[in-house]
Amino acid sequence: METSSLRRALGSLAVCVAFALIPFHSASAVTSIAADTTLEADLFDNLVIVADDVTLDCAGFSIIGFPPFDGVSLDSRSGVTIKNCTVAGFLNGISATGASSLTVTGTTVENNALSGMDINAASTVSLSGDFTARGNGVFGVLMINNSTMTMTGANVQLYENVGGMQISLGSTLFVVAVPPAPPTSILAENNVNFGLTVVSSSHLFLFGDASVVLQDNGSNGLSVFTQSAVELDNGPTITARRNAVNGILLEDSTLNMFNMPQFTGSSLVLRRNEEAGISVGKASVYDMSGDASMVSRRNQVGMLVDDGSTARLSNATIKRNDKDLVLTFAARAEFDGNNIGSLVCDETVLTRGDEQCPGDDEDDDGDD
Repeated sequence: METSSLRRALGSLAVCVAFALIPFHSASAVTSIAADTTLEADLFDNLVIVADDVTLDCAGFSIIGFPPFDGVSLDSRSGVTIKNCTVAGFLNGISATGASSLTVTGTTVENNALSGMDINAASTVSLSGDFTARGNGVFGVLMINNSTMTMTGANVQLYENVGGMQISLGSTLFVVAVPPAPPTSILAENNVNFGLTVVSSSHLFLFGDASVVLQDNGSNGLSVFTQSAVELDNGPTITARRNAVNGILLEDSTLNMFNMPQFTGSSLVLRRNEEAGISVGKASVYDMSGDASMVSRRNQVGMLVDDGSTARLSNATIKRNDKDLVLTFAARAEFDGNNIGSLVCDETVLTRGDEQCPGDDEDDDGDD
């Protein structure tokens, strides 16, 4: 007991000493800016933007601090631009609230206690160029309370956060890449929990040459919950691979892959996820049309449709999984021109089209 007490005391002393050695650099004084500002050195302080139409150019320098302050914050401001910054060590790296409007480019938010970037209360963000969120304590990026973000010509990397990005409470992310604009990409990799989550009546819309890669995350690559929606149109791709649970999880939500006849089809690629390539449950809808395509291989289950959910499949390849397509508990499915290995149904399932559930005679038509 005495040894344990001594170790705890020494540990507490070590923490106190380490904390005392942190250079505070006037962190108790807030830096406010009301005009265009270019940094000439690292800033060890939290910065508040207090006027509209202000540009903060860090010129490659960093803004460094500690909780409970936010690194760069704006409330009810419009026309603000943040560029060429690294923001680290705060509660939130960048915080926009109160219907603010903000443009971000060439910026990194890392090692903040909560979120790298927190977009709240009907604020809007335009994101372009390189953007990295890494090592943040909860979210790389959080959008909440009817906020909107548009990514155009962006290269977004979300890694080693607890969660890569969450779009929540009526918020919308548009990922748009229409020529002559350059492609837009999101990589959510090695996050402790999920890669990307769309929740509570929120929306993810991918249009054009947009690519989302969700890999090696600790739970689902993409989670879509509670009356939310993901829509793909005119050629975007979502790739979910090597995630510890599902590549994509839908619950009480929709995933719609559609396109106008003159546009390129959208696609899903689902590989080597520990559970399902895609799990569609709780009365969700998965809908493919036009030239859309899906490939699901080497997952535990290629595709699971469960609990009153509906799937319309066309041009889908679901093969070489432990189980390929599983339909259960009042699921509904429509098939047209797919390449499916094994198909498993329970007695509550209804199907139509050019695939049918195996009959009660257990003749599986050689689906393996």
